[in-house]
Amino acid sequence: IVEDQCIVRAEFHQPAAGYPYEIVITPKMSFGTGHHPTTELMMRAMLENDFKGMSVVDIGCGSGILSIQAAKSGAISVVAVDIDDWAVENTRENCQRNACESILVLKGNINTVLNQQADRLLANINRNILLQDLMHYANMLLPGGLLFMSGFLKEDAAVIINAALSNNLKSFSSLELDNWMMLSFIKPL
Repeated sequence: IVEDQCIVRAEFHQPAAGYPYEIVITPKMSFGTGHHPTTELMMRAMLENDFKGMSVVDIGCGSGILSIQAAKSGAISVVAVDIDDWAVENTRENCQRNACESILVLKGNINTVLNQQADRLLANINRNILLQDLMHYANMLLPGGLLFMSGFLKEDAAVIINAALSNNLKSFSSLELDNWMMLSFIKPL
């Protein structure tokens, strides 16, 4: 249960009433059940921000949980990408399971989605990949767009912030859980 707004469950768990959002995930070999602090932090940040009518790119989608949350929160287009065959297959299955078939799921890396422009960009990967691809994230964001990043520890926050600032992004918010961090940035208008 995330922020008393979203329940994430497996198919074999009973549905629970009283939550605006329900996501059914069968993770198989993919990352993203909502139990890891970085996934929870990303979901919390997403719930605190508007996704209605937004275009979203989810880089390193894993099980597709964040893409599904974006779609259920009213995003008009969602593109999910992952380098792993298992993740791509699992995301497609989970999208179908959650009636989110409009999510475009692609196999690949940042280069696969470089032509995408987004109001919201999600990247829950790891410190090194985030730093390597941050310039691309900044270029993909539309003016006024938000970048949500996690997958790194609190001690790595300063280097991530400095890299984002050097790519003309402005700090927007941060969340912390069990020494893991989520940072979000805004692309100025």
